[in-house]
Amino acid sequence: MKIVFIVNEGLKRQNLWVLSLFFVCLLAGLFMFNDYGASWDENIMQVYADQSLKNYAEWREQGGVKLEHETLQYYGPFFMMTVQTASRFLDGISQTNIADLRHLVYFLVYFASIVAFHTIARRWFDPLSSIGATFLYAFQPLLWGHAFINPKDAPFMSLMVISIAAGLKMGDAIHALPDSELSSTKPRVWTISLVWLASVLVLFLFTPAAHNLITELVVAAKAGETNIISMLATKLDQVPAKVYIERYFVLFLRARTVYTGLSFAFILYSWYRTQPILLKMLAIVFIPALLLGFTTSTRVLGPFAGVIVAYFLLRKAPRLVSTQRLVISTSEARRNPGKRQKDFSWRLAPLEMTIGNEQAGQLPRISFIALVMYALVAVTAAYLTWPFLWTDPAGNLLASVQKMSAFPWAGDVLFNGNFYKAPDIPFVYLPVLLFYQMTEPVWGLAALGLGISLFSNKRKPDLVVLFSLWFLLPFLYLFLSNAILFDNFRHVLFILPSVFLMAGSVFERIAKTSWRIAVILFCILPGIFGIISLHPYEYAYYNQFIGGLKGAQGRFETEYWLTSFREAAEYVNQNASPGAGIWIEGPGHVFSPFARDDLKINSWSSEDPVDHYEYVVASYRYISNETAQPDAEVVYKIVRDDVVLAVIRKP
Repeated sequence: MKIVFIVNEGLKRQNLWVLSLFFVCLLAGLFMFNDYGASWDENIMQVYADQSLKNYAEWREQGGVKLEHETLQYYGPFFMMTVQTASRFLDGISQTNIADLRHLVYFLVYFASIVAFHTIARRWFDPLSSIGATFLYAFQPLLWGHAFINPKDAPFMSLMVISIAAGLKMGDAIHALPDSELSSTKPRVWTISLVWLASVLVLFLFTPAAHNLITELVVAAKAGETNIISMLATKLDQVPAKVYIERYFVLFLRARTVYTGLSFAFILYSWYRTQPILLKMLAIVFIPALLLGFTTSTRVLGPFAGVIVAYFLLRKAPRLVSTQRLVISTSEARRNPGKRQKDFSWRLAPLEMTIGNEQAGQLPRISFIALVMYALVAVTAAYLTWPFLWTDPAGNLLASVQKMSAFPWAGDVLFNGNFYKAPDIPFVYLPVLLFYQMTEPVWGLAALGLGISLFSNKRKPDLVVLFSLWFLLPFLYLFLSNAILFDNFRHVLFILPSVFLMAGSVFERIAKTSWRIAVILFCILPGIFGIISLHPYEYAYYNQFIGGLKGAQGRFETEYWLTSFREAAEYVNQNASPGAGIWIEGPGHVFSPFARDDLKINSWSSEDPVDHYEYVVASYRYISNETAQPDAEVVYKIVRDDVVLAVIRKP
């Protein structure tokens, strides 16, 4: 009974410390979120999200989808639709600038990924090592900065972490189900289910064919041919063909919806009567699958998270039982009860996976069926939240993959002091930037952790597989294919989280708790100092291997999204005369959300000419701080680490 009591007390202390640390992290974000400026891409993503939201009514009433921006439709709109909806709700109950409310939503998703990352780390590491790896991830200045201003890449990374964490938990729950419960399933249940699935897939995948068929029938009927349209349409000669095409296509969409809903209800009922375990499996996979679908509807690479989850779900010897054990033995505990009570809360061993299935080594049907359910629910969630897919699900998804794999960007890329076109960036572009933009301990910890996981007496082969799938293979592909990248490597932030997991292997090898805490603090502090010194421009972080931000200036992109224009707006608001003309050397939408209403703001993107510009705002990007009104007096500089990020001139 004493040991049980000590175990419970240790768990309580452990949970209290973990919750306290997470709370501190959350508080830091809540105090900081209204310091960040608007980033270059936020405005257009907001427009795209609003268009996507309007398409729900457009599709239901007219059977059409209208998206004005040709490129953005290849991005899934789920995250920004959520941000727009949430920020407008918060705007109704708060006096905070709506741009700041959007940044708050961004951060909350990042914070959720920090919690999810910790659940992944706990699969392999003890609590203290897990916390160390988690906060090494959380307090990377680059990631912390992007977490508040990036409407695409950082949210996708966060959703990837959340999806993988939920998927791994799903796998544990599925593995706990007895495969034998499927043995008595009647073949008729499978036949009905497969026929239903095939019919629904046909109805959705052949949406373009259905629209084309309706168009042909209407046109033929208008030309005088006899068909079902000519028999149904009473005013064929008086109404344009377009109206009938729209009307009958909407009728097809509604009939398809009714059929899908009613037939799915019948399938659920048949499962309930003949095989209730299928309903239990669906309940287990539902939320993780939704998260995967939402991740896919944020960036088309979302299924990559599903691949990682599928490996752990389908791997051989899959019957897993979660266990915990004490690092100190029971006999040692009896000899030294004081040590036992003192060390217990931080020295619980990681969750271990042990084989408990007599069919180990075989692929159980239950895992395969769960994977099919997982994929189908995820596909459904992605489809429902991505209007671009509605008109041609398969064709438009393939087009999105093709477009995102070779994104057409015509701008210049600054790398090591030279400008390149995106397709011509040097071979070493990605590894160099990865090395310089993570805090100093990261890559040493990752390499050492990989070696420990591979070759030590406490090998972690599953962790190595996760690292290989999540980081190593994507990195090698990007590196060897010399993929098109710009704005440093913000597009591939999603491959980084498993790098920080590897640090847990190193922390765990340090036996003495006090030394382990010291090493963890030593590894985390560079990130915290970077966040404090660069705030709110943390995403421009470079480590001391290159000399910090000062060493990177002029060689690599730094404050490339012009978030410093918020600070410029605050200066102009205090000093500009009423109705003053302000020229923004860059996109005006990164300045205007924070500017006084009376100011006349002109920029690259919009111009309402005025007789005189009282102030000119220019950033370091493209050296515009030197070329915009170069003879005018510089009245204010935005500086971090002795580096000028933006200037305000007075002509």
